[in-house]
Order: sequence, then C-alpha cells, then structure tokens
Amino acid sequence: THEIIDDFYQLISKHANQQRNVSFYAKKLSIKEISNELHFEETSVFCRYFKRIVGS
Repeated sequence: THEIIDDFYQLISKHANQQRNVSFYAKKLSIKEISNELHFEETSVFCRYFKRIVGS
C-alpha cells in the first residue's frame, strides 16, 4: 500500500504545474484509497487538504 502513496506523490510532482484539478488525480489513483492510507477520517477532508496544498 505504500506503493499507492509513492505513485500519488510521483503524479503530483510530475503534473502539479500542469494539472491542479483533483479529478485528474482521481482518474489516476483512487482518492478513497489514498485518503484511507493517509488516515484521513473522510475522503472529503483529504480533498480539501489536497486542494489547499496544491492550490485550486
């Protein structure tokens, strides 16, 4: 499952300047899987956190 997180960070690093849309990453990796792996209580909380970090 650490592989999911590594893939997520690689996608952010590669595409953050080009794509800042959460749906872009959702198509690549499951947001629910990522938020669960990072121990967010709700997927929506993770999405708000993600938007705040990458800008949206």
